[in-house]
Amino acid sequence: MTINYRNPQEVFRTCLTILPRTEGLYISTVNAVRTIPDSVSRNVVPDMSSLLETTAEQAAQLAEQFVSADGTGRIAVICPDNLIAPVRDAVRRKLAVILDPAEYARLIEQPEWDEQISVCGTETVKGLEFDAVVVVEPGLIEDDAPSRLVAASDLYVAMTRPTQKLVIVRTKSGRKVPEHLRYEACPKHCYWKTFTPMRPNRCVITVSKSRP
Repeated sequence: MTINYRNPQEVFRTCLTILPRTEGLYISTVNAVRTIPDSVSRNVVPDMSSLLETTAEQAAQLAEQFVSADGTGRIAVICPDNLIAPVRDAVRRKLAVILDPAEYARLIEQPEWDEQISVCGTETVKGLEFDAVVVVEPGLIEDDAPSRLVAASDLYVAMTRPTQKLVIVRTKSGRKVPEHLRYEACPKHCYWKTFTPMRPNRCVITVSKSRP
């Protein structure tokens, strides 16, 4: 595959800047062709309580924007495994407040395989796509992986699921991630030594442990 039709350019660039440099991960020749202004949102909060509240608020806003009563529209909240239960509870409490009771009941009674609003880990969303995605604590997703190769793969999966909107929510103590706070990829020319620049928004990437 040489053309990325799923992700807006802004989402795919953000994914590339956040990936940890992990030996052995290879992402080949991908050109994101769509552009959607404001398709990436970053939220840094002070503590876990604020994390749950902000995640729930963001998920609720995305649900109002993308999820329809006719069964169309999908969003996912992707988080570390140990946060799935508290995040799901927070999201459901928020939805119960903003949605009509009948619509809320319809959504929470959907089978897991056909949920319009999913709260899950990275394993669940592999191979799937959603209108919008909230990635919660990407640094902890990386830390929880058994190796840096798996960490990079998990983050790549999480951040390349949305077709319209990506929201990142993390705490200030969420380790060093995201990497984009210190390393940026220029839209036209890739500055990382591990990037092979081609055309704008297109590159071949080999992620390694060594930093540029």
